[in-house]
Amino acid sequence: MKIKVYNPTNGNLVADGPPGISFGNTRAGYHCDSPVLIKPFKTTENNFLEMKLFLQNNGGMNSTQFGYFTSDQFASGVDFTNALSDHFTLATGVSGIAFTGVSGVPISLQGGQPADYIWLDLQPGAYEIGATSTINYRFVFDYN
Repeated sequence: MKIKVYNPTNGNLVADGPPGISFGNTRAGYHCDSPVLIKPFKTTENNFLEMKLFLQNNGGMNSTQFGYFTSDQFASGVDFTNALSDHFTLATGVSGIAFTGVSGVPISLQGGQPADYIWLDLQPGAYEIGATSTINYRFVFDYN
């Protein structure tokens, strides 16, 4: 599986299989300037059977809200004011699709291929300071 990153304004491909994503510089108490838009794709897998996304590590940003929105269609203008209202619950120790500690975000599948675009957002707590590169999202899936 690999991830593709898209421009959240026009849907154009920005990166095919990047080593990471960036929320840019985000001020405490405010949402990031623009959400990150990603979509998973199968590579060597024949058929995905189930897929979920978890926030596995918040990088020590314990007061930060990590927002998400999923849709099987690209939409321009998705942001925290109209769609990014659901938030991840930290899920340390995710080991597979049967993980029960936190429900995770289900990713829709069509024909064995992930169908959902995923918009990601963060809003650091009002008094949170510092920087981190250790935020980790984790896709877990069953496939054949």
